[in-house]
Amino acid sequence: MSHENLKATTQRIYELMDQQNFAALRELTAPGFTAHVAGNLATKVDGWVQLGQKFYDGFPDGKFQIEHLLQDGDKVVMRGRWSGTHKGPFHGIAATGKRVEVTIICINRFADGKLVEVWKEFDSLGMMQQLGAIPAPPR
Repeated sequence: MSHENLKATTQRIYELMDQQNFAALRELTAPGFTAHVAGNLATKVDGWVQLGQKFYDGFPDGKFQIEHLLQDGDKVVMRGRWSGTHKGPFHGIAATGKRVEVTIICINRFADGKLVEVWKEFDSLGMMQQLGAIPAPPR
């Protein structure tokens, strides 16, 4: 598959997440898909979708902002931001109404146009500080 097609598929994945269209997202994953999300055990597609749903349950207006897409062979790296308003419970924290924005880097590996593996790192400490669950460092 061409570079532009894999980049377009990567963009589509994040659009589907923001639309909370997890059924369509599943269609873009390959059998044997594995997700490696910071702070969580590696999981298959069901666990990955459940984790995504937890984020959107807590932040129903959550949105990815893609800043860079870089491709190396079968991998597309996305660097960007994720933001949303804390309107529902999230990791035991009652809704605060606070807006959060965190940086995120994902490496997406494809085979035959389908997502086979994802590695996701995001600023979870910054998120918890923005929510007031962890004190922010002094300025």
